[in-house]
Amino acid sequence: MKNNNLHKYSFILKQDKEMFKKNKNTKVIYKENELYIDNNEYPVKNDEIFYDSSQGSMSLCIRDTYVCIDIDISNKTICNLGGTIVLKNIIKQNLYLPKVVTNFVLFFETTENLQNGVGWELLIDEKILYDKEKKLLVFGNLIYEQDAFMLFQNAFVQLDINKQLQCIILTNININ
Repeated sequence: MKNNNLHKYSFILKQDKEMFKKNKNTKVIYKENELYIDNNEYPVKNDEIFYDSSQGSMSLCIRDTYVCIDIDISNKTICNLGGTIVLKNIIKQNLYLPKVVTNFVLFFETTENLQNGVGWELLIDEKILYDKEKKLLVFGNLIYEQDAFMLFQNAFVQLDINKQLQCIILTNININ
């Protein structure tokens, strides 16, 4: 999917051992219709965003949902995934996790000046799929034949040919 006309950006996968260590110890939690992250090694208090810099973060909001991914402005990595899940928008479906590739960190690329607290629309398919038995929650178009890259301990992404997010996959999400 293409970026909207207002902003041009893409994603790139790079190896970064220190950042990967932090990310693999971070997990996405679902509780009472809310998604938020948790990391025992790098505690997040209340609803604070999990970022490293005094520059703050900006958000990419999945269109027509209340879910965002936040980008740390200083290092352009994904530092948070959170928001409210509208249960009536979830489509129940049999899903499975494709092959997972680890040891990479997802970086956000743009030539634009990023500003703290600003939100851009993330043009990913807004459908939300859920497999209760496998506890898989998917935003976007999951392609089973394509590798998924670890974002956090239980969060994975797939990129399309244009280096855009095509889906976000969350495991161990228990929605009743």
